[in-house]
Amino acid sequence: PGSRFELRNPAARRNGLSGVRGIEFDWVHGTLEFEDRSIPDVAIRYKGNGTYLRSQQTAKRPFKVDLDEFSPNAPLAGRTTLNFANLVVDDSCLHDTLGYEMYRDAGVPAPRTSFARLFLTTGDAPPDYLGVYALVENVDKPFAEERFGTRQGALFKPVTTELFSDLGDDWSAYDGIYDPKNRLTRAQSDRVIEFARLLTHADDSVFAARVGEFVDLEEFARFLAVTVLLSSYDGFLNNGQNFCLWLSPDTRQFQFIPWDLDNAWGKFGSTGSAPDRAQASIRRPWMGRHRLLERIMAVPEFERRYLQSLETLLATVFIPERLHRRVDELAALLRPVVAEESPRKFARFEQAVSMTSLAEPGAEGREFGRNRRPHPLKWFITERARSVREQLAGTSEGVILERWR
Repeated sequence: PGSRFELRNPAARRNGLSGVRGIEFDWVHGTLEFEDRSIPDVAIRYKGNGTYLRSQQTAKRPFKVDLDEFSPNAPLAGRTTLNFANLVVDDSCLHDTLGYEMYRDAGVPAPRTSFARLFLTTGDAPPDYLGVYALVENVDKPFAEERFGTRQGALFKPVTTELFSDLGDDWSAYDGIYDPKNRLTRAQSDRVIEFARLLTHADDSVFAARVGEFVDLEEFARFLAVTVLLSSYDGFLNNGQNFCLWLSPDTRQFQFIPWDLDNAWGKFGSTGSAPDRAQASIRRPWMGRHRLLERIMAVPEFERRYLQSLETLLATVFIPERLHRRVDELAALLRPVVAEESPRKFARFEQAVSMTSLAEPGAEGREFGRNRRPHPLKWFITERARSVREQLAGTSEGVILERWR
């Protein structure tokens, strides 16, 4: 049901909505001043898809900075690539930070974040204050070494609604879809193809017996449980983007890493209503066809692990009172710097971090465009926890969301 819109343009250098539209991001030379440190000749470019397109009429664009693309600069805290998310679709400014925290609390490898006030200086003009950004750790070799103890595995950033579909024996058919972030060995590319064959062709008993050879079931159960709790539909559950894959050199299993969570916490407005997303089904959480999830959720061992992960998270970290306190803590930190940005940004920020009901003033209205309503973060947290508890108890079936029509 619903139409498919592949976020890939085979003629473009990058996947995603910007690539589909033929937009390319080129590196330019610049200087990065980070606190009291000045780093010359760094590489700077725009990044993002929806956040880039939504900010085209402003100076507050999303940026990626590479410290050693042009010159051998020393890293910052062991990192040479910095991601600055511009928070233009997230009025609370907290979705990325809280979302990655949730994954990490669940034991899923996920980026760390901070906040930054970003200024842009062009020529001899005085610095232009762009506003508050989320500084998001890059998923790359240093990330892998810290999380997995090695740089020898393979990192992928897939964009496809048909993950691990059999496309034949030639890696060239897979390369643009899986977007490997390092040079692959033959064994690594063959592992993707081998799993694609299993998923596409094996009967149910063979698939159930062998899927654990290819996927770390415990980690994937936790990844899926957090993704479902967050109703994160701008990604893995829907349009096949905004996640990374790690292929371990030791176990030869794939692990899933979240990415780009500004539309998490039930925010993605193209997928049903806000109440629908708060009540989204936990047993059929994907939209449209999702061969991997359809098959793996039919494996009793995995379904047990997944449902247990939901139970554990509801008892330990996805607790409304706990998360509301965390929202208040981070909002207090951000309030002065958001106020610096603009009165409109500050007013929408206050609504997003404080509203606890869709009936409050400001909570009504459409979910798209500049005049969309602020997304009430605390309301979603409370309603989502209630709905998932009811579904686990068997007193509610939840809402099955459908793809765009």
